[in-house]
Amino acid sequence: MNKGDAILRLLSEIKLELKEVKEQVKQMQTKLDTFE
Repeated sequence: MNKGDAILRLLSEIKLELKEVKEQVKQMQTKLDTFE
């Protein structure tokens, strides 16, 4: 496994985590919207 592969894997893992965070933020926003 060379450096490039490791970096690519790290990037794809970060992308997945960002996706999950975005989903959670969306859910929080809809919850806040229902409060207003």
